[in-house]
Amino acid sequence: MSNPEEILRRLKKGDSKDLTVQLGKDGDIIADPTGYISTGNPMLDYLIGRPGIPLGGITVLAGTTGTGKSTICLKIIKECQAAGGQAVYYDTEGRMNFPRAEKLGVDIDNLIIAQPDSLEELFEGVKNTIKATRATLEEDSQVVIVIDSIAGVPLEQDIDGKGGPIARFAFLLRKELRIMTSLVNRQRIALVIVTQPRATIEFGRLGKPPANWMGKEPLGHAAMTTLWLDVWGKFPGPDGDENSPIGHRIQAVLKDTRIAGCTVPECKECRRKDFRRTFDFYDATGPDFFGSALDVLKEKGLITSSGGWYQFKEEEKKFRRSEWEEKFLQPDVTAALSDILKGPQHDEA
Repeated sequence: MSNPEEILRRLKKGDSKDLTVQLGKDGDIIADPTGYISTGNPMLDYLIGRPGIPLGGITVLAGTTGTGKSTICLKIIKECQAAGGQAVYYDTEGRMNFPRAEKLGVDIDNLIIAQPDSLEELFEGVKNTIKATRATLEEDSQVVIVIDSIAGVPLEQDIDGKGGPIARFAFLLRKELRIMTSLVNRQRIALVIVTQPRATIEFGRLGKPPANWMGKEPLGHAAMTTLWLDVWGKFPGPDGDENSPIGHRIQAVLKDTRIAGCTVPECKECRRKDFRRTFDFYDATGPDFFGSALDVLKEKGLITSSGGWYQFKEEEKKFRRSEWEEKFLQPDVTAALSDILKGPQHDEA
């Protein structure tokens, strides 16, 4: 007859006493995120299918230049700080723009910033950061660590000029991510890793080559959520000058997610792989929050439009697009968006 309690007792008492082990759901082992940090962009949160990026998991932001990856990271930091959490920013490219970060709402005075010289130093720093933050902060405090970006940091062998096999980058990345995945999960920390596309040559192929980015396989394996961003259009600058755009239309694709949904096979709300949506991004202010909020509510049928007029649910009074920001501040409208961003809410069959 099965006796799991006795097996558990022996494991905790014997040579495996340092092993993290538990019986059933009660214990320190967690399978699902313990919370979420908003991206500050309703359309991105809606795309993920939850109120933001997961605590206890790795989120990968991959995309071409000009898609707002760093700005999205700063927005995530702002949301974490607003909830009383701690943010740590690993700036591997030396491009931290303090005035812009403050304009986006980041509390610079309480933001920890690090600039590692090598990939080895980066991962050692992140591991120490995870241990230090959890040893200092309360258990339920939000913590986000941003690496911007994994593609912008060299190996120690490159700095020393010794050279070495190209595969060293992938080998080290796989090794460190295996450690990082467990640490992030146990310490309930949100780790955001930014990466860029790498050049590929495919002879005999017609059309646009498939999206490929630095560390795609090891990052994809370790990530709980992977987002791909690409430019789909641009907003011309003054006098219609397309060479000096003031912003872009960005397409975001949820390449993969391991955030548990329901068990209904035909449920499209929970089966979100390759789910894609677009949002407006302005160089001066970042993602268009109100525009994204409007698009989400329209997609869910809570707002309809006709002839330049918009209507929320069945309200008699309609409003113009120019009145949307004021309309959004009404409690019933913000509550409706909040309910959507909680993720699929339904009973399983």
